[in-house]
Amino acid sequence: MSLKRYFNLARKYKAYRNIIPYRLWMAARMKFGRFPLSGNGKGFSKKEIHTSVTLTSEPNPLFGLSSGKFAGEINSVPYGGFHLFTIPGGSVYTDCNSGVFYYDKQSQGIEPASFLFKTFNHIPGLPVWLSSRKEPRTIFSLLTGGGGNSNYFHWLYDVLPRLSALPKEMWKEVDVFLFPNHEYPFQKETLGILGIPENKVKSSLQENHWKAGKLLCTTHTRNEYQFTDWVISFLRNSFITLNENSPEGEKIYLSRGDAATRRIVNEPELVEKLKEQGFKVYELSKYSFQEQVGIFNKADVVVAPHGAALANLAFCRPGAKILEIFSPGFITSLYYNLCDKAELEHHYLIGETSGESDKDDITVAPGKILAWLEENQVLTD
Repeated sequence: MSLKRYFNLARKYKAYRNIIPYRLWMAARMKFGRFPLSGNGKGFSKKEIHTSVTLTSEPNPLFGLSSGKFAGEINSVPYGGFHLFTIPGGSVYTDCNSGVFYYDKQSQGIEPASFLFKTFNHIPGLPVWLSSRKEPRTIFSLLTGGGGNSNYFHWLYDVLPRLSALPKEMWKEVDVFLFPNHEYPFQKETLGILGIPENKVKSSLQENHWKAGKLLCTTHTRNEYQFTDWVISFLRNSFITLNENSPEGEKIYLSRGDAATRRIVNEPELVEKLKEQGFKVYELSKYSFQEQVGIFNKADVVVAPHGAALANLAFCRPGAKILEIFSPGFITSLYYNLCDKAELEHHYLIGETSGESDKDDITVAPGKILAWLEENQVLTD
């Protein structure tokens, strides 16, 4: 059996990453030389969908308090715009974790479309002789690296908005929609709502190296922790129409009782006080995506510890008041920036923890929450 045949069979059975010769080969190529792919590919066309802009939020103390991996956040960052790339005979490779690499039919990398989340010597290479999945027709890649595999926030803000680069009437011309994954209920439900045919959906977790007759892909939808206005509009226009706006707003508290980290230690005491003020309590893992959209769309007040559930803030109506509860070891301006773009009123409270880990559970004094409610005129007499 030839070496090439050996690797092709390994790849077919999804085992090539664990084969010792393959892993040694990849390690050696990374350590002692660059891969035979450059970032100088020219076999593509590019269409501007949204122009470059400086993404700015109003100054806020959170930018000085951000901790851990979020330390150094600032309220103004450049964004290079949103572009659609068309690559005839193009290919895409992803490690399903730290980056996505696009290259043309001359095996030259399309650096403006490719992106990394870790530092490599150069464009991340791959053994081009390791056969890719052949698709002679059109592939639309919505890949993001590893963030969209299972993370609800990244799915909403980094994966789905890429679809807007192509007018919906042109989706019928796409033969394969390549997503990071499509197995989680929220992934299946959102794709169904958007009208993506199930038989056209493929996952990079099953096939991470594709060659297309025509490959479509896009640049990023945002810049790190800052958001673009058009992403908020895309999410609202795509999903809020499923729910009727409630004429009378609700006050909601989001529990992380079903999470493994950053839970509220004294939550029973806090919930009792909040219920006295007319709050409804939700653990969002118990609700479908469409139900979550409705919960947030009807909320005028949201109190919650920091977590992925707050990704749904885009579905709140402008003017809603948000109180985000932080652990001292995990403070970020992420949702403040989202609220700024979504025209929501963001407030925060820093609780107490027994350690310094960003995963520690939080103790928060109910009196502080009640004081905030009174200050913001949402306290029930």
